[in-house]
Amino acid sequence: MRATDIASELLLELSLPLVTFFLAEEVHVSGIIAVVVAGILKASRFKKITLLEAQVDTVTETVWHTVTFMLNGSVFVILGMELEMIAEPILTNPIYNPLLLLLSLIVLTFVLFVIRFIMIYGYYAYRTRRLKKKLNKYMKDMFLLTFSGVKGTVSIATILLIPSNLEQEYPLLLFLVAGVTLVSFLTGLLVLPHLSDEEEESKDYLMHIAILNEVTLELEKELEDTRNKLPLYAALDNYHGRIENLILSQENQDDQEDWAALKLLILSIESDGLEQAYEEGNISNRAYRVYQRYLKNIEQGINRKLASRLTYYFLVSLRILRFLLHEVFTLGKTFRSWKNKEQSRLRALDYDQIAELYLANTEMIIESLENLKGVYRRSLISFMQESRLRETTIISSGAFVERVINRVKPNNINEMLRGYYLERKLIFEYEEKRLITTKYAKKLRQNVNNLENYSLKEAANTLPYDMVELVRRN
Repeated sequence: MRATDIASELLLELSLPLVTFFLAEEVHVSGIIAVVVAGILKASRFKKITLLEAQVDTVTETVWHTVTFMLNGSVFVILGMELEMIAEPILTNPIYNPLLLLLSLIVLTFVLFVIRFIMIYGYYAYRTRRLKKKLNKYMKDMFLLTFSGVKGTVSIATILLIPSNLEQEYPLLLFLVAGVTLVSFLTGLLVLPHLSDEEEESKDYLMHIAILNEVTLELEKELEDTRNKLPLYAALDNYHGRIENLILSQENQDDQEDWAALKLLILSIESDGLEQAYEEGNISNRAYRVYQRYLKNIEQGINRKLASRLTYYFLVSLRILRFLLHEVFTLGKTFRSWKNKEQSRLRALDYDQIAELYLANTEMIIESLENLKGVYRRSLISFMQESRLRETTIISSGAFVERVINRVKPNNINEMLRGYYLERKLIFEYEEKRLITTKYAKKLRQNVNNLENYSLKEAANTLPYDMVELVRRN
C-alpha cells in the first residue's frame, strides 16, 4: 500500500468539512449544521475491512484528535480574549439584575442537562428494547454521558461568528452562552468524580497486572530452552517495567513519594558500595567507570517531582564530586583510558568484579529495605525487594553487565512479538471468563496493537549491543 494513497484519503477527509460548509453557505443554509450532518453520515457509513481502510483510520483518528484539540482550545482562547467585551455591557448595565442573571444561567444549564438526558434515555430505551436488556443497568452510563458530553464549543463558535455590527444588539445572548458553558463545565467537574466506578476500575487494573504477570511467567519458562537469553531478558525487562509503572500509577501520592525516597536510598547504598569497593581494590578503574554509568541511570529513573529535591541533588552532587575526586587522585587515568581502546575494553575480570559488587550491594539493599518495613508500607518494600532480586538472576545468563548495568538493548523483536501474542491470548481468556469487561478488553487489545506497531517500526540502535557481542567473541 502506497503512502500516497493514505495521504490522498486523509486529504479528502480533512477537506470534507470545509467543502461542506462553503457549499451550504452558497445555498443559504446553516454551514455548521451541514458539517455536523456530513460528519454523522460519514461516521455511519458501512466500513469495509481492508488494509487501506485500517491504515487510513489509524492516521485519521490521530489527526482528527489533534485538530479537535487545537480547535477547542482556540475557541476558548478567543472566548477568554473576548470575555471582558461580553460581560462588561451586561454587568455595568443597571437594567440587568446580577442575581437574576446568575439564576438564569443555573436554570438554563439545568434545562440543557435535562434535555440531553431525555435524548440519551430515549436512545438507550430503544436499544435495550431491541436487545432485550434491562434499562436500569445503563443508568450510570446515561448520567455519565449527560454530564460529560456538554462542551459548548459549537455554541461558542456560533456566537463568535455573529457579525460585529450585531454584537452590540445581542450582548445578553453572548453572556448567556458563555455563562452556560462555564457552569456546565463546573457542574461536570463536580458530578463526574462521584459517578465513576472506582472499584471496577481498580479491579480492571488488577486483572491487567495479572495478565502481564502471566506473560512474564510464560517467558521465564522459555528461558530454560533458549540458548541466547539476552533478547528474552530484554523482553522480560520490558514487561516488568510495564508492571511497575502500572502498579505505581494506581498508588496515591504518598506511596509514590515513598517509592522515590526508597529509590534515593538505593542510589545512596550503591554509591557508597562502589566507593568502598574501589578503595579496597575490589574493582578496577574500568569497572568503576561502568558502574558510575549505572548509577547515572538510577538517577535518571527517579521522579524528581516526587522525590525530596534536597536529598536528590545532594546525592547526585556527592556522586559527581566523588567521581571528580577519583579522577584527581588517579591523575586522570579514566580520561586517558578513553583514548586507549585496549585499556577501556572490559575484560572477564571486570565483569566478575561488577557482578560481585552488584551482589554485595544487593545484600545491603535487601537488608536495609527489610529494616524499613515498619516505616514504609510492607507491600511497597516487598515489591522493591523482588524487583532487585529478579535482576540478580540475570547474572547466571552471562549478560549481566549489558542488561543491568549498561542497559544495552539487543534486537529482540521476535521475543517481543511472542510476548504480545501471549498477552492477546490471555486478554481473550480473561474476557471469556468475565474477569475483565469487554470494554476494558478492547482497550487492552488496542494498547497491545500500539505497542506491537511501535516495536515493528522501532529504529532502536542495537549497534552498542552488536559491538559488545563482537568484542566478547573475539
